[in-house]
Amino acid sequence: IGRFLTGGGIDLVLIVGTRCAVSPASWYIPVARGSGARITMFDLKQSDEGCERLR
Repeated sequence: IGRFLTGGGIDLVLIVGTRCAVSPASWYIPVARGSGARITMFDLKQSDEGCERLR
């Protein structure tokens, strides 16, 4: 995953069913955003915990 994220060319990252606080998956969000990716979150439970950096 690390090589994929740092290789460039990321358009979109889908976050499915997480609070954005679980490591190491949560570390991918700023890396992907820094590469220009859009971040989209899908979760059945409404919670912003840990997802502040998505805004």
